[in-house]
Amino acid sequence: MGSIQKVTKEYGKPLFEIRSTINKEEYKKLSRSTLDESISRAQYSMYALFAVAGGILLLSGGTFSNLGTMILVCGLGMAIMSYVNSEQKLGQIYDSQVKSGENVNRYLFYKDYMLKKNKNGSKEIAYKDMTQLLETGDTIGLMEMKCFAAMIGKENCSQDQLQFIRETIPAENRRQAEEERIRNRRSVRIRNGVIAAAIALITVLAILL
Repeated sequence: MGSIQKVTKEYGKPLFEIRSTINKEEYKKLSRSTLDESISRAQYSMYALFAVAGGILLLSGGTFSNLGTMILVCGLGMAIMSYVNSEQKLGQIYDSQVKSGENVNRYLFYKDYMLKKNKNGSKEIAYKDMTQLLETGDTIGLMEMKCFAAMIGKENCSQDQLQFIRETIPAENRRQAEEERIRNRRSVRIRNGVIAAAIALITVLAILL
C-alpha cells in the first residue's frame, strides 16, 4: 500500500477526514478486483476447458485415455492451485499489514492531495499521481501505480465524501488504466485461444482415431 514516511510539512484544515479499518475479507475482496473480472473469467474458462477435454478423452477410451486423465487432473489442479495460492498470498499480505499497523488509517482529504496517517507515520499523495479507483459493495480503493494508496470502508463516508473520492482520479489516468485493461484482456484472450485450439485439436484427433 505504499511506504509511509514522516511528514514535517504543516497542513491546514482538510476538506474532510475519514478513519477506516479494513478487515481481512474486505481487503481480499478489494484486492481481487485489481484483476480484471473478464481476465479472471477467461482463466477459469481455460481450466474448465482442460477438464472437459480431459473428460472427453478419458471417456472415449483407447490410446488417449491416459492423456485424458492427465489433462483432466491438470485442469482441475490448476484451478484449485490458482485459487488456494491467491487466497494464501492475500491473507499473508493482510496479516503483515495488521502486524505493522497498516490496516488502520486516517485519510485527510485536501483540494489537490490526500494525507494518509497511521502509527508508522504519514504520506502525502497527490491526486494527479493516483492511477485507478476500485470499488466493491463495502469498500472503495484508490491506487497509486500498482499499490493501494487508500482502502476505505464506505460505511465511514457520506455520499458527498464518496463522490469526492470517486472524482479524485484524473480523467487522463482513468483513460490510461482502461487502455491497459483492454491490452491485458486481449493478451489473455489470445493466449487462451491458442491453448483452447490445441486442446480441441487433440480431442478431435483422439475421437477420430
